[in-house]
Amino acid sequence: MLCAAWEVYTEDLLEQVVQLYGDCLELPDQLPKIVQKHLSNLVKNDKHELKPIQFAGAGWRAVYLEYVQRETRSLNTPEPKKLDSLYLEYAGVPMLSSCWTVDAGDISDFIHIRGEIAHTGRKAQYVKIGDLQKYLDEFKRVAVETDNFLAEFVRDHTPGGALPWYRIKN
Repeated sequence: MLCAAWEVYTEDLLEQVVQLYGDCLELPDQLPKIVQKHLSNLVKNDKHELKPIQFAGAGWRAVYLEYVQRETRSLNTPEPKKLDSLYLEYAGVPMLSSCWTVDAGDISDFIHIRGEIAHTGRKAQYVKIGDLQKYLDEFKRVAVETDNFLAEFVRDHTPGGALPWYRIKN
């Protein structure tokens, strides 16, 4: 459940950031440069030959959100490396995991343990209650750090200079 909650949280948060970009920015060329390049490649290589037309005018917002939703729905293992890549390509965030005080390796370890349990059942490594509590505490901390970091990142990359949501106290 913890891993599933983390996955949904990171997917929903990325979608929220994309929604905020769409609401706050007039044109796609106001997006971070790396996001512009990624979207441009996605549109050019889309199997739907009319995708560039859909991107025209205000349509870029819907196409942008569509690509993000497609990508997040296919995310099965929300490991730090995958999240770093997703947030870089779709939000322009360099190394999301670098804002964490928890070692990204600990997050990866838990996700691998969860995968082992899902795929091998009772043959998987037993997770002790103390370890589970440690992971729960780490994920709580990482979620707060991620939320606060992204609030500031979005504020700095959209007009107006206001936080899109309140920071959470640690």
